[in-house]
Order: sequence, then structure tokens, then C-alpha cells
Amino acid sequence: TKGGTVAVAAGGAAQTLALSAPQQGINGQGYVSGTGDGYLGVRLAHWYLEDKTLGKVSVGRVGVGGPVGMIDISGANVTNASWSNLSLQGGGMYVATKGGALTTTRYADLLAFCYGCNREEGIRYDSQSIGGLLLQAFWGEQDRFAVSGRYATEIAGFQFGAGIGYQLDNKQPTFLIDAKPGSRTDVEYWSGSLALKHVATGLFAQATMGQTHWKRISLQSPTMTTKPDGKEWQVQVGIAKNWFGPGATAFYAEFGQASGYLDGTAGGGATTLNPAFANLGVITSSSVSHYGAGMVQNIDSAALELYLMWRHYDTKINSTGLDKDGVTAITGGLANTGSMSGFDMVVGGARISF
Repeated sequence: TKGGTVAVAAGGAAQTLALSAPQQGINGQGYVSGTGDGYLGVRLAHWYLEDKTLGKVSVGRVGVGGPVGMIDISGANVTNASWSNLSLQGGGMYVATKGGALTTTRYADLLAFCYGCNREEGIRYDSQSIGGLLLQAFWGEQDRFAVSGRYATEIAGFQFGAGIGYQLDNKQPTFLIDAKPGSRTDVEYWSGSLALKHVATGLFAQATMGQTHWKRISLQSPTMTTKPDGKEWQVQVGIAKNWFGPGATAFYAEFGQASGYLDGTAGGGATTLNPAFANLGVITSSSVSHYGAGMVQNIDSAALELYLMWRHYDTKINSTGLDKDGVTAITGGLANTGSMSGFDMVVGGARISF
């Protein structure tokens, strides 16, 4: 077979990742490019060739695959309310000190890399099912390479899912590196996921874990010659059944942690590559723990999902309070800040598939 796919995302400014705390002189620009509720962003645009035996080859803007995000085995699309990309829910909000002063660091800066959700121009291969095993591979723009495997089966009334993936980026500088002409990163990502559901009762548990390893990076901080790995994990447990007739209802609880993603980065001054750290100085350690709960109601006749979720964040940031030269004090710099103010959020919405 042959065909193509085009997918767009609407309402860039309305995404929770783009929301910010608009006070105390902080620039609250949206995280996504483009503004306004009428903004459309192209997510996928590609053509493909598919064979029932050999698999599928797609060319264009495709999902990278690679590191595997949360495998949702609930049967009620729980990850629509809370996926393993934690920054999608409230990631645009700024971290505050216990005294109530806002830093210029967003939760999206502190939380995990978006394991398994990159979209890029390139070529992707998807195998046909091999006894429940699906294999993927991608190569594309700026030398990004990814491979992954996913497996699903049902045994003795239990559904089981698992996946693992790897991604290597060798690309132009980001805010974490000095903007030297021709310089490139060399960053490895891997993540895996496990999921189990008892079909008769609807009880389920699903978990994911990921790690980012900077193999080659030129840090802004002269006091650190290597950057620690970023690590994250998340667990969800709950129950999902069609109790009322219109569709499955799911209740879930979650908890997890992300750490190390900002360690070694620096701020201060107009020349800083990422001014988000301007009042923190060189970050020596960073972590975010979270817990929460939510529910999802499916309306099968309308291909509709209604969801409501609550999540609490506890954040720790330690920094030198010094500029990237390791000597100059940042005006208002927060040295050894430790525990920051907690943050609670409630997110609700609906999704219709068409």
C-alpha cells in the first residue's frame, strides 16, 4: 500500500506548556513558536510505502520513535491526561522560592527530556508485528538516529506491554552549549516502559524510566568539565472499566521524579545563552518530585475523552549564585537555594478523535 499523513496542532498559545506566570518582570513568552489560538503547527507530514510482510517506510516529517514513553495499557487513554512528558502539564509555570519570589526557571526546564515524542524530517522504518514485537528505526535531520522495540501480549487474563528505545543526537548547539562555529553536541537518550493490566478487574500499573547522557558538550560553567546525566521515572496505578455504559472510566494515581537536567548550566548577564537562569548562577543540582491523581471518562459514541487531573510538584535547586566565570556575583543571585516553593495544578479538558 501507499499513502500519506498530515497532522497539525491547533491553539499554540492555549497549551499548558505555553502558560506562564506574568509578573515580577519575567518575560512570559510562549514556549511554542507562533502565538494566538488560531496558530497551527505541523506535527506530521510524510508519505509512506507499506508491505504486509516487509513493513512500512515513511519519508518526511515523522515521529522519531526511539526512546519509549509511557505504554498506556489502561484501555481508557490515561496518558491523555498525564503522559511521561511531564512538562506538558504546567511546564510553562515558573519556579518560586519559599518566600514567594519567582525565579526565571520554568518547570519545563527542570523536567525530563520528552522521551519518545520527537518529530523530525527524515526516514523511518516500522516492522510488521513479529509475534507481538514491533521494531522501529529512524535516521534524519542533523544526524539524529533512533531505534526501538515494543512488545505486547495477553496471558492468563493479564495484558502485558514493554518497550525500550535508544536515540543519538549529533546536532548544532542548544542553550546548553557554547555557540562556537561548527560545534556539535553528542547526546545519548534511552528509556523503557513496562505495563500490566488484570483484564477482569481493570486494575493496571504502568511505569517508565529514562536517562540522558551528554557524551560531548561544552558547558557554560568553567567549574564543571562534565555534565551529570539527566534521569527521570514515573509510575501510574489505577483501575479502568466501563461501569456506566458510555465508555471506560479510569481513576489513577501517579508519582515520580526528574533530576539532573539543568545541572552544570549557568546564567547571568545579557550574553547568557539561556537567560532563564539569570538569577540563579551556576546550577549544581536540580530535581523535581511529583505526585497526583486524575480520572478519564471515555464516550465511545462520540470518540470523546473527558479528563481531569491534579498534580503537586516539589522542587530543589542548588546553585552558586555566581556568573559563569565562577567569580562574579549575580545581582539577586540565589546561592544554595535548596527546597523551593511547592506547586499544585489542576488541568481539565476534552479530546475528540476524528
